[in-house]
This record gives sequence, C-alpha cells and structure tokens, in this order.
Amino acid sequence: MICPQCKNEKWNNDICPNCGLSEKEALLSRANELKQKGRYLEAGDLLEKFLQMEPRQKKASRMLATCLSVEAISQHDIKLFERADRALTQALDDDWNWEQGHQLQIDLFICFERQGNLIQDYRQKGLTDEARKSISERMIKIIQLTEKFRENPPVVTANLAPDLDLVTVSKKYWFLIIGLPTLLGAVYEIPNLYYSAGEKGSFLTPFVFLV
Repeated sequence: MICPQCKNEKWNNDICPNCGLSEKEALLSRANELKQKGRYLEAGDLLEKFLQMEPRQKKASRMLATCLSVEAISQHDIKLFERADRALTQALDDDWNWEQGHQLQIDLFICFERQGNLIQDYRQKGLTDEARKSISERMIKIIQLTEKFRENPPVVTANLAPDLDLVTVSKKYWFLIIGLPTLLGAVYEIPNLYYSAGEKGSFLTPFVFLV
C-alpha cells in the first residue's frame, strides 16, 4: 500500500513506517498540501477518500466543499458542479452557520445560472426549519443583490493578453469572483448591527442604486 503523504510503500493499514502517519492522517495532510498549492481537484479526491472512512468530519467536509467549488467555478464543468453541490450540502447540513459555505454556494449556483433553484431551496428550508429561517432569508437577499450587480456592473476597461482564456482568468482571479457575495453580504449585514428596522432601508438605498 502506498502512503498518500510520503508516497512510500507501507506494509499495513495502521502507521506508515516512513512518515509515522495513519492512512487517515496522511490523506488529510496531503490534501491540505495540495489545496495550498492550488491543486484543488487532487485535494478533493483525497478528501472524498478520507470522508469515506471518517464521515461528517467538519474540517475535511468544509475543505472538500471549498476545493470542489473553486475548481467547478474555474473549470465551469457540470460534473464538478454536481460534486461541489453535494459537498456543500453535506457541509452545510453539518453546520448551517458556516458563512463561507453559503457564500461558496451562492457563487457556484450563480456561475452555473442556477440561482433560481438556490433561492427556492433557501425558501423551502426557511419555511420548514425555524432554526434556518434567518440565514435563509439573508442569503436570498444577498443573491438578489448579486443579481442586480451582475445586471448593471460598473464599466471597467482592461486589456487582457490574448492567451488568457476564461479558465485561466477564473483560476487567477477566483478570489475576486468569490468575494462579491461576501462584499454584498457585509453591506447587507452592517445595518443589522447598528440600525433599527426603519433605518436599514435608508442605509441600503445608495448601494441598491449602485447595483
């Protein structure tokens, strides 16, 4: 058997005699290294193997959802979308308060023009589960704000090298793409912290006109 971490052969399923890690530890360690290097799909493959042995481990579940979402967005691949969707669903079922997971889910569905399905899903969850209602309503508003922004984006002039195709640009600037719902979510949440219900509308008015 080959150790996922050090790539040396080991004789059993317990501890690698070379790196001293168990199979589960080696899978998680190597997946984290690959993620840091931007090799998200390879990391995702290892994390899926890890989660088969250790289901619903939150750290691995979140890492898998992140890796697959970023790769699906950059590749715009429907099969990766389906894998990322399953991973996000599982991670959010384990922890509905995982803010980054919701933001990734919004980015993923908008990238594949399926935000309408996501809005319906959030509405259904808000209706059937009181504990999820507040976050569901907030995510719906963020999706709607993001759609308005996409319909009326600011005009920016930029010259891209001819060899920079969509996949290359997406991989280089995925953090900017993913950051939009985060920004809009922050804009929406600021008045929740400092203003009463009647004052929130006036605070958001200039932002609505911008988008």
